[in-house]
Amino acid sequence: MTNATQFIAHADEPRTFADKKGATKAIKRDLAKHDEVHGDILFETGFDVKESGDRFGVVIYCDLTEDAARKLVGNELAGYVIEPQLKAEPAPKPAPATPAAKPARRKGQVNVDPTSPLLHCRAGSKQQAIVDKLKAEGGASLDDLRKVCVKKDGTPWDDNSIRSALYYDIKDKGYGVRTEFTDEVPTYFLVLPEGYDAPLEAKAPKS
Repeated sequence: MTNATQFIAHADEPRTFADKKGATKAIKRDLAKHDEVHGDILFETGFDVKESGDRFGVVIYCDLTEDAARKLVGNELAGYVIEPQLKAEPAPKPAPATPAAKPARRKGQVNVDPTSPLLHCRAGSKQQAIVDKLKAEGGASLDDLRKVCVKKDGTPWDDNSIRSALYYDIKDKGYGVRTEFTDEVPTYFLVLPEGYDAPLEAKAPKS
């Protein structure tokens, strides 16, 4: 007598009666008992007495979801078939994960990944001078780089020009750059691609 939307309250087998009149009388009595103990939780949505072979069973309808009905239908209705009329709301879809915010870039920070293969810098070039400074064990500060990044009039490059050289000129040769900070003062280090254990020697200009 049960289907996928029904369940038997507090019993393994449905309760049945020899005749329809007896089933109707019993369910009215037991609904009244249930109401006395639990209140009108079934909203009096009705019941049907249905034939089941040569016996009669009772289906009680309630304006509840299945989960709510299983919790609220008491033992007074044991053996009766309960048919919830409401469908459970689908579980809300989890909100899409918020991508982790990228750490804020600090003033003066330069981080460039190396690429392979490395290319030779020309001997005497600014690129080679910068590589020589960056490859030092302690890296190079802006003061160190100002000493080799000098204009024709003898004045040093401004800091933005030096950082631009780290981003682009050095990267063009395949080298990477990483930054470490001490009290917000940046120090720059040369990063080699995989497979290299030292920067390339400078290439002499063509005569």
